[in-house]
Amino acid sequence: MTDARRAIPRTDALLADARFADAVARLGTDRVKRAITRAQAEA
Repeated sequence: MTDARRAIPRTDALLADARFADAVARLGTDRVKRAITRAQAEA
């Protein structure tokens, strides 16, 4: 059996992803990190 959490990208990797660059610039790292963490917890 594999750990399903392994399929979820790490928070730091997502924050470094270019697709989140605009959100980080507009909202700040802390706010985007909280949103990512919530989404990871729900996944």
